[in-house]
Amino acid sequence: MPDDEMPDGSTTDDAVTDHETPDEVSPPVAAPPPLRAPLAVARPSRRSIVAAELSRASATGLTLALVGLDDPSTDDDDAALADTEVRFEARLRETAPGRRVERFADLCFGVFLPGTGGDIDVWAEHAFAHLGKAFPGVAVALGAACFTDTSLSPDQARAHAETALRKSSDLGSPVVFGCDT
Repeated sequence: MPDDEMPDGSTTDDAVTDHETPDEVSPPVAAPPPLRAPLAVARPSRRSIVAAELSRASATGLTLALVGLDDPSTDDDDAALADTEVRFEARLRETAPGRRVERFADLCFGVFLPGTGGDIDVWAEHAFAHLGKAFPGVAVALGAACFTDTSLSPDQARAHAETALRKSSDLGSPVVFGCDT
């Protein structure tokens, strides 16, 4: 007897359950609706991210490091840009485990580090070298600004870090402003 054949010779497709009579056969179950791509998750603005980190900063201060790549291979190629950003963020997180890392722009991430001491300079040198090895032939820029004055506005804090980032891009080395060395 085939697997789907019942003892009376009917098949399982013809079977009626105990609570159904032949006239009350349940209609076929509709297929589930097709899966849709998830809606984009609303992300907080860069301004609100910086404001939140400034408000959490303790007496030891806060450092905002902006780290960017200038990779011509991603120009006009959205797939290459997306792939590079995923790899870039992963490598950046390796240099700052447990720290907040947020995307600020295409190929530009912000890293929030506690404190403003000489260890920030050491971190910046290490991160710059690590990213340079991970992305050979691609220009890396790292600009960090340290803040002990947490009364700065988020825009002022970001502006200081952006100035350091531009200077790093011009010099080809990490630039750190305002940290105690």
